[in-house]
Amino acid sequence: MNQQQEAAPAAKTDAQSIALRALSTARQFLCAVQRETPELIAGLREGRVEEAGTKLGFLLDGLGSLTRLAVDLVKVKGADEEVSLDFGAMARSLADLVKHQEAQDWEATAALIETQIAPQLSVWDEFFQIQIEKIR
Repeated sequence: MNQQQEAAPAAKTDAQSIALRALSTARQFLCAVQRETPELIAGLREGRVEEAGTKLGFLLDGLGSLTRLAVDLVKVKGADEEVSLDFGAMARSLADLVKHQEAQDWEATAALIETQIAPQLSVWDEFFQIQIEKIR
């Protein structure tokens, strides 16, 4: 019994380390997206679709993963009052992005990234930063 009680704090520390790494990676991805978004938008508008398409794929996959991570955090920890994420807005934006990509409407894709996704990135970054602070 005594050994089990001693093992619990170590397991919590391991879980915290894993969570901190995941949240830190989320923030690094958001930073990269914010840095690369202007080039992605320009590439789409200038017809450099092959180059932009690769970045677009990473954007969709990454933001989809971050959305799932954020939803799971809210389920586990409850909603944070400090930052309010609109999961529906991001989900709709990503769904619309896929539709524009499938239609090969690159101007609409660029406009959606510029007007709907990019403005949400700083709020998402703040959300993940708050989660990091709570774990530390």
